[in-house]
Amino acid sequence: MMNQCDRIKLILQENHLKQKEFAAEIGVTESYISKLLKDPSIRLSQSLATLIEEKYGYTTDWTLHGTEPKFKQFSKNKTLSELHQKA
Repeated sequence: MMNQCDRIKLILQENHLKQKEFAAEIGVTESYISKLLKDPSIRLSQSLATLIEEKYGYTTDWTLHGTEPKFKQFSKNKTLSELHQKA
């Protein structure tokens, strides 16, 4: 079973991101990302997992716990969904 380190690595791979770019995107230090990738005991915060969900589409539950589904169910295009437009 994948641990959080594996899931963060997968997010980097799938999005062709370097640790430095990923850190800048979610507003943390490169050394923090490095630690997350090496040490499974370091837990990602809920707010960071939510930010990853918003930016990359990986669900918070998947990023934190490996719970399926891996991706949010709506399309990842940058336009707002109809629901959001009506709100």
